[in-house]
Amino acid sequence: MKRFLTSALLTAGASLAVHLYRKQQSPKAFVQETVDHVQARKEALTKVNQQAADVKTRLADFQDELKKSAAGH
Repeated sequence: MKRFLTSALLTAGASLAVHLYRKQQSPKAFVQETVDHVQARKEALTKVNQQAADVKTRLADFQDELKKSAAGH
C-alpha cells in the first residue's frame, strides 16, 4: 500500500510539473486558476439550485391554478 501511495504521489507530481511546464505557468498562477475555476463552478451550482427552486415554486402555483380552474367549471 505504501508503495502504491508513493507511486501515485510521484506520478501526480510529475504530471503537474509537465502541465505547468507546457502551459509555462507558475505554481502560484496554477493555484489561483484552480481557485477561480472552483469558485465559478460553485456560483454556477448555486444559480442552478436557485433556478430549480424557482421552477418548483412556479409549478406548485400552476398546479394550484389548475385545481381552481377545474373546480370553477
